[in-house]
Amino acid sequence: MHILITGGTGLLGTALTEYWLEQGHQVTFLTRRPQRVHALWQGQVRALTTLSPKQPDPPYDAIINLAGAPIADRPWSQSRQAILRSSRVTFTQQLAESLSHWTRPPSVLLSASAIGIYGALSPIITMDEATPAGHDFAAQLCRDWENAASMVPAGRCCHLRTGLVLSPAGGILQRLILPAGWGIQMGAGTQGFSWIHISDWVSAVDWLLHHSAAQGPYNLTAPHPVSIMAFMEQLQRSQHIRQTLKLPVTLVKALFGRRAALLLEGPRVLPQRLLQAGFAFQYPDLESALPVLLPR
Repeated sequence: MHILITGGTGLLGTALTEYWLEQGHQVTFLTRRPQRVHALWQGQVRALTTLSPKQPDPPYDAIINLAGAPIADRPWSQSRQAILRSSRVTFTQQLAESLSHWTRPPSVLLSASAIGIYGALSPIITMDEATPAGHDFAAQLCRDWENAASMVPAGRCCHLRTGLVLSPAGGILQRLILPAGWGIQMGAGTQGFSWIHISDWVSAVDWLLHHSAAQGPYNLTAPHPVSIMAFMEQLQRSQHIRQTLKLPVTLVKALFGRRAALLLEGPRVLPQRLLQAGFAFQYPDLESALPVLLPR
């Protein structure tokens, strides 16, 4: 297959590209950093800085839309919110406009989204793809992002509602190892922590790519979400830490601003549609996932 990936130089795009190159697929990136693509892939991946409205030759069989500014690394000021929307919603709208001129659209679009679409609901409630979207900033951002993706001309469209991806190469796991080593927990600790091992994330995306009946939203999370307290306790046991220092909610909000919702209001999300379709997780629970993720 000939696969176009937007936003492919990050953690997830890199993992996907490694896997698909091994499978013999042809991969092209749409990126603002072609030099980084060349440095990473040594000519194995083609890099484009713009997407022409002219039909490419050879045509793309699939488009994987992962473009979006990082959501958790800076405070959500008004200007930052505008950047987050532009890099997700506006970019996807522009993608739809470019593809509208092609005579042969791709057979599938897999477009990034997030479990933040469900909003800040009760941590004791378990959600799946049938749960209505929430109303806070993150939920509205995801809802508009998915609506824009649905306008992209393609044979079918899947929305990748991704949870917290655990990887030894970076991301949320590396950010939480240090506070876990200090025995720190965020807030009450009852908030949900809906996670997925990066290998399962890649496998799920590849599964959606090849299953022609797959369409609409899919939660990319492990089938056993936990509370953030349970997750931090697992990390602490791995580092032989017993004491626990809980940061008050007010302090977490003071430190992280509106981003604190990512730590304090996490939903418990199930990958119901993947499970119903027969997708098999290699790492369904933390007991199987953490030993292969943590440094020894």
